[in-house]
Amino acid sequence: MPGPGGPGCRLGWRLADGGLGMVVYMGYECPMHDHRRLEVYGQALDLAETAYGVARALPNIERFELSSQIRRASTSIAVNIAEGAGRNGPKEFAHFLGIAIGSACEVDALMDLVVRLYPEYTTAATTVQSATRPLINRLHQLERHTTH
Repeated sequence: MPGPGGPGCRLGWRLADGGLGMVVYMGYECPMHDHRRLEVYGQALDLAETAYGVARALPNIERFELSSQIRRASTSIAVNIAEGAGRNGPKEFAHFLGIAIGSACEVDALMDLVVRLYPEYTTAATTVQSATRPLINRLHQLERHTTH
């Protein structure tokens, strides 16, 4: 998902400007505070939307338990990417990326639980996991390259 700044402002690989808050991808510099320009942010929103679909489909008995946890964990990924990008530098950004990774792992584990408790939702849960695992990898890459 290219951001409003064009295709260059997507997944950051390294810092430009000696750590003053610019992320570089394919030669383009993007201010870290503009989370909407990060590809992982768009992917996190897509994941949350898909996870919400699974949460809505679960039986009503799960509305305040498993469904709620799925919604909160999936929302937390994008929110932490945005919060970290709005912070004061690469170390804080990396910290919030770490929290987003933890939330993505939580979504992945919750989908394992959905499959065990409600096998009829295996296909939906697997769809969420097929988006979650690559996102976790990209977040790890971005976290590593933000701190180096």
